[in-house]
Amino acid sequence: TAAGALFWFTVMTTVGYGNAVPSSQGAQALVYSLGFISILAFTAIISQAGTICLAVCDDFFHRIKAHFLAKGVWASLVWLAAWWLWVLTFAGIATGSSGRTF
Repeated sequence: TAAGALFWFTVMTTVGYGNAVPSSQGAQALVYSLGFISILAFTAIISQAGTICLAVCDDFFHRIKAHFLAKGVWASLVWLAAWWLWVLTFAGIATGSSGRTF
């Protein structure tokens, strides 16, 4: 069901809203055990997705002959700038919808 999927998604991503908790000791042990395994699986999936994204970007930089953006300090600065742009964009969207400003 959708409620079960939401519960496991919050366990797997370690968000843990606390809106649904197992009541019996057996259910708690099951959630602890399967939750730990699902957290490891989610981490492995996200790691592989990141590796693939970086391989695609590195290949793009090599194809456009921008090798200095594939490794080293310049690459770190580019990725840091991209991350900050991403964060500020979504922060602007979030605060813009509630009427607050930076």
